[in-house]
Amino acid sequence: MPAWRNILPQPCLYRQLCETLSSIGEPKEPYRLASAQEEPSEHLLHLLWQQQGLLRQPLTALDRQRVTIYRPGRWTRGSGPDFVEAKLRFDDGSIRVGAVEVHVVASDWVRHGHDRDPSYAQVLLHVVWRNDLKTADVSNVHGQQIPQIELGPTMDLSPAELHEMLGDEIGPAGHESALTPCQRSLQEMAQETIGRLLDLAGEERWRQKANRFALKAERRGIEQALYELMLESLGFKGNRMPFWQLARLVPIARLRAVLAASQCTPIGIQAILYGVSGFLRLWEADLPLLSPVSRAYIERLLSHWEPVAEEFSEHLDERHWRTVGIRPANFPQRRIAAVGYLLQGLAQHSLMDLLLAPLREVQVNVPRPVLSRCQRELMHHLCVTGEEDFWARRYSINAPERPRSIDLIGPGRAATMVIDVLLPAAAALAQLGHEPMPLAAVRAVYRSYPRLPANEVTREMLRQFFGADRRRAAVVNSACRQQALIQLYQDFCLNELESCQECAFPRLAARLETLQTDTFAGDP
Repeated sequence: MPAWRNILPQPCLYRQLCETLSSIGEPKEPYRLASAQEEPSEHLLHLLWQQQGLLRQPLTALDRQRVTIYRPGRWTRGSGPDFVEAKLRFDDGSIRVGAVEVHVVASDWVRHGHDRDPSYAQVLLHVVWRNDLKTADVSNVHGQQIPQIELGPTMDLSPAELHEMLGDEIGPAGHESALTPCQRSLQEMAQETIGRLLDLAGEERWRQKANRFALKAERRGIEQALYELMLESLGFKGNRMPFWQLARLVPIARLRAVLAASQCTPIGIQAILYGVSGFLRLWEADLPLLSPVSRAYIERLLSHWEPVAEEFSEHLDERHWRTVGIRPANFPQRRIAAVGYLLQGLAQHSLMDLLLAPLREVQVNVPRPVLSRCQRELMHHLCVTGEEDFWARRYSINAPERPRSIDLIGPGRAATMVIDVLLPAAAALAQLGHEPMPLAAVRAVYRSYPRLPANEVTREMLRQFFGADRRRAAVVNSACRQQALIQLYQDFCLNELESCQECAFPRLAARLETLQTDTFAGDP
């Protein structure tokens, strides 16, 4: 095993607990098909699918396949498929993980353009209340057939009765069946114990990220590893892979060498990244159609790109990048612009100097205000307002100028990058002796970091664990504990060997409650 693996020395109680667990009447008459006037709303069908309690398993698809639902999936409540990371079995085949799309009528699949949208290529099952098509399945953008389940004829309740049962997301008040197994296991647990569990799981996620960074650094070098992770994190939802490819095609050592012979300015860095990303070629082709301001900006980019273009022989193209389903403020063009500002000191400083310097000032057992100041400085290093930049008031190359500027990297995204990139990297480098900072100090910064903006997984897990009980949900009061929700989601919800009803999480919670071991025994 490479020396870079499992580099953090303290024993991990969370992982030890996980490893002790096992792998993480009479049929009723079918409900008559509702009339069009009686059809439920799509939102109600989402609730029906999410809770599963009113569906009789195994379900039968219109093509006669038996469908067993091990996990209905995570409700995205946004663009793309309605439920992702669902676990299904068709007949006696293997368990498959993919997406589920829900509609009132089957023809909505085509009407909404899902048969032409690559975002829906991972859909395994189309769930409808009524099949108004002449076929038993629908097809995706690649022509692959997707089985359909028609719920209307199988239900014992009318849409009005369904609405009464599922009128809000929590389920009918007073019904124990509406509680998830997670909620039942946590219901009687003290807040202190829940917090302890979350601290353990959050620390495990930090450890895993530090180990992954160390392995990447062994293969790619420390600075390149940090650079790649930084760009990946800017990819956010949908563009992580092209940002990683961009970091590989424009390695930081070559970027520094090229910039040393020219100007290490934001526009110079942007020109190289836009040239290699494929955006600049696309914009150049559309130059006559663009506004004078956009043309002037592109011509400026070209003046910096053309002298160095031969240094970068491999390029991406615009098809690698995704904007569908992405908030305009997160469009990749804007994130690439932000990199120009993050790297503008690259000619004189290493990336570690630019990003990790505040951690070098933190010692063990410093008071909380010192940790808070370090956290603010780390975030400040990653925030990019770019007020004078072309992109500060635009979402796309020919979009009208907005009345107020929008940060290229705002505080929320910057804080997430601190947790996802800087602190795991600092932990690995401190433990391996590459950075003059105590590991315990880095850990203290991580453990005390305030809450981050919520994402789809943390919102889903808060619902899964606490339902509508905001008082108990308040125990998730730090970034570490939010990271714990993601770790628990990956360890248990995405465990393909278990369904929700067989989940090992309640056993983990019960076992932890009986332990008297100090949560973080063995700290360095």
